[in-house]
Amino acid sequence: MYLPKSYLSFVLFFILILFVGCGKNEKAMLPPQLTVDDRSQIIFLEKNLNKEQDNDKIRFKLAKLYFGLEDLENADKHISAALTMSSKPQPEYLFLKAKCLFKSGNISEARKVFEAINEQSVPQNDYVSLAADIYFGDNDYSKALNYLDRSLAQNPSSSFLYYKKGVIYESVNDTLNAVENYAKSIELNPGYTEAYIQWAELENKRGNHAVVKQYLQDALKYDTLSSNLYFHLALAYKKLNLKDSSSLFYEKAIQYDSNYTDALYNISIIYLQQEKYDSAEQYLKRIAYLKPHIPNLNFKIAFSLDKQGKLEEATNYYEKIDSSDTNFNFALQRINIFKTKQKPFRKTVIGGDSLN
Repeated sequence: MYLPKSYLSFVLFFILILFVGCGKNEKAMLPPQLTVDDRSQIIFLEKNLNKEQDNDKIRFKLAKLYFGLEDLENADKHISAALTMSSKPQPEYLFLKAKCLFKSGNISEARKVFEAINEQSVPQNDYVSLAADIYFGDNDYSKALNYLDRSLAQNPSSSFLYYKKGVIYESVNDTLNAVENYAKSIELNPGYTEAYIQWAELENKRGNHAVVKQYLQDALKYDTLSSNLYFHLALAYKKLNLKDSSSLFYEKAIQYDSNYTDALYNISIIYLQQEKYDSAEQYLKRIAYLKPHIPNLNFKIAFSLDKQGKLEEATNYYEKIDSSDTNFNFALQRINIFKTKQKPFRKTVIGGDSLN
């Protein structure tokens, strides 16, 4: 079989690349321009790790990839091994170790590791962001704010830093400063969705629903695909007793995130109150698939079925209700009525906002 010289050259070149990639030169092992997905990179690196168990650089790359995939167990395993193998702990290794500990909820250990890092040895924004998170998580609010203020002195137009300050002030119930920092964050970056949402949650709690409605409608000009924006706008409309508009925005939230359980729950409550039992049933069953252990969920599904005259299916859900449930006696009554083939019971129900 005849093969053109150009084809043979290509094959030889490809084999050479593979040979070099599998050699001991770590830099050649995973070129930065290689456009493969994270999983493929992990397979590639794990294979090379079998040949070079003591290569801390491979361990570090694996740890970063696993951390990006939120596989904290493997991330911590590899970064801990890299630190053990390295004669002198590299700042980037310590930084990733601190991030792993923080994400795992081990705040005090994360703080110890973090404080061993030279501030000048890692990117400033990353350093300040982790510092604020760790000190905030360790209830050292003044130190967290101090880091943010230091960074703002150098980056006065950072909407992210003002947002972080707002979160800290809100956590210590300093509402005035929290609102001021969220507003500044939005002023600097009108499309900063997270700042709008955090601020909206705070203002909804304060009862300023009309203000929330106005600002979130402005936010939607910049981000029309955010399920969270639609959800909080729906909450504001609900608090203003505008249920039709509220339903519309809950539907939009679900359109962009079909598993948004709080939106599914709240719209099902509205449909129950509006006696749209078929729609309520649809959403409640979806929630049961996603979060089957929510209190009173089986009762609400049974109720929506009962009101539609689907007595046999309703009874199946009534029978799932635990004896400790406040609706247990009502469920027994409905089961007995079904067994004696009486007409469906008619009664209204229900309210709610969040599953949490």
